[in-house]
Amino acid sequence: MINKSRLAIVIIAGFLAIGPILADHRLTAKYDYYKDLQETYECQPAYPRSDLYQPPLKECAGDFADSGKTTVVVLNEEPERGLHFKKINILYSGKNLLKLAYSFHGPEEAVHLAVHNESGLTRLIVRDEVAALVPITEVFALDGNKMTKTSPSQIESDILYALGMKNGKTALFWDSFFTFRKPVLFAYYSFMFAIAYLLLRRRKPFVAGFKTKLTTP
Repeated sequence: MINKSRLAIVIIAGFLAIGPILADHRLTAKYDYYKDLQETYECQPAYPRSDLYQPPLKECAGDFADSGKTTVVVLNEEPERGLHFKKINILYSGKNLLKLAYSFHGPEEAVHLAVHNESGLTRLIVRDEVAALVPITEVFALDGNKMTKTSPSQIESDILYALGMKNGKTALFWDSFFTFRKPVLFAYYSFMFAIAYLLLRRRKPFVAGFKTKLTTP
């Protein structure tokens, strides 16, 4: 019968051996999932100039008006304030469904947009930690004659998080993770190997002495 203390030691040793690898794998898979959401849903407003994203993202377009027709998110520059002060508009049949501030200081410091279809209606996802005084992480959907804030679905919450990986609060976490993951894993397993080696060296004299006592008449 296996001694309970030995079983506990084996379980703990196994956890210490594979735990960090499993954690690394889980975090990497989580990062890949959010990156896929970025590539699938992120978009840019229609803009006559080509100096937003290189290569350009797909245009933010969809059936925002629930009319069966495609409407495009348009970026309008405020001439007196320049490139960094703009408005995005969603116009349909002369009606302004939505108007929001938009700022762009480069791909990593911009208002990030995405579109997602929910129940046949296109919704605009906005993560703004640049233009707004108070950060905006919202989903906008048609409500009557205009688009208003609405509760995000689970996947829309994930898309908001994914957009924040570019320049939001979560960006620092992921940058740090990929900068230090390999050095930390190397240091951890080097330390564990050194501990195991020292324990084995201490055990050998004990085992040898025990065997000597058993064989001595």
